[in-house]
Amino acid sequence: MLFKKHSGYLGTELFHENGAPDRYLTIDRWISQQAYEEFKRDWKSEYESLDAECEGLTLRETLLGKYEERANGMR
Repeated sequence: MLFKKHSGYLGTELFHENGAPDRYLTIDRWISQQAYEEFKRDWKSEYESLDAECEGLTLRETLLGKYEERANGMR
């Protein structure tokens, strides 16, 4: 997997929405926003190639946001 080539990659989670056979949620986890940006810069052409290769599997892609995990949990 391309993401594993960067030391800041923590993993990917894939969720399927109940009752919607064509709807998924993908969560890619990185140690920081900076690590993700470094990955995109360092592997730009490979990432664009992979994205183009997978385009036929995707009806729509929507960025829901960029989140950070809180060390102390919920407040």
